[in-house]
Amino acid sequence: MSKQEYDLVVVGGGIAGLTTANRAAQLDLKVAVLEKGTDERYLCNTRYTGGTLHICLTDIMSGEEAHMESIGQLCDDARPEFVRAIASNAERAVRWLQGEGSKFIKASASPHHRWVLAPPGRTRPGLDWEGRAGDVLL
Repeated sequence: MSKQEYDLVVVGGGIAGLTTANRAAQLDLKVAVLEKGTDERYLCNTRYTGGTLHICLTDIMSGEEAHMESIGQLCDDARPEFVRAIASNAERAVRWLQGEGSKFIKASASPHHRWVLAPPGRTRPGLDWEGRAGDVLL
């Protein structure tokens, strides 16, 4: 068995894991992703997502102050440094996803449906996820 060395080992191949691994590789880090699913299109929560990006039901592109307020209203015990990290990086995260090829649609006038992965996930019962929303994102 050969020894392999990595700068970063990511556990889980869902959206958080793959985004982390992708960005680390862009920064010239040697990355390994450990995923227990063995199928090419392994099941994970990201595949079942409807694909709506929002922060506490607020348009994800509303800006840092709007996000600070909406998070504060719903999460009164949230750690301030985490709140600020989410609020200050939301737009940059969406722009990065777009730069990686993700497409979005505006699904409705509702503030939390202005940034939805395309093609959007289905809203009917069942596991009809292939080729939609999070599956395409992955």
